[in-house]
Amino acid sequence: MRPTLYYELLLAAVIISIPLLITFFLNGKWRKTGVLATFFTVAAVLVFFIGRPYWVDYQISERTELLEEYLVEKYPEAKWEITNIDHRNVEMAHINPYYLNVSFSDEAEVTYYYFVGRNGEVRQDGFGHPEGFSSLNLKYKEDAGGD
Repeated sequence: MRPTLYYELLLAAVIISIPLLITFFLNGKWRKTGVLATFFTVAAVLVFFIGRPYWVDYQISERTELLEEYLVEKYPEAKWEITNIDHRNVEMAHINPYYLNVSFSDEAEVTYYYFVGRNGEVRQDGFGHPEGFSSLNLKYKEDAGGD
């Protein structure tokens, strides 16, 4: 479970409990209105938790397209593969799903980490390579990134 999920669940419980507690103090037709408000609050929270993974998938696909455009412009002759983590995998839940991994075909042992922001800015935030690999002459290392 990703760490922020605990806070999201706690916040959802608080949001659901507010109309539920108010409903206990209402009488007559107002109680029915309170129950209805509680029902819609629970439905909204469920829609959020069910729909969120699909929203993240959509955002990742949009950002992958932006990164693809950036790479075509910056390295027109290169060939690359863009991957990302499986944000639905519990073991990978602590990693930001909006970081995209790029492996260039002529530097296959190096993985470059790119972040694409909401407003479309693209930056290289680092790279990974096998132990003992010299990172001095990396072809695609950008100034903003680091080891």
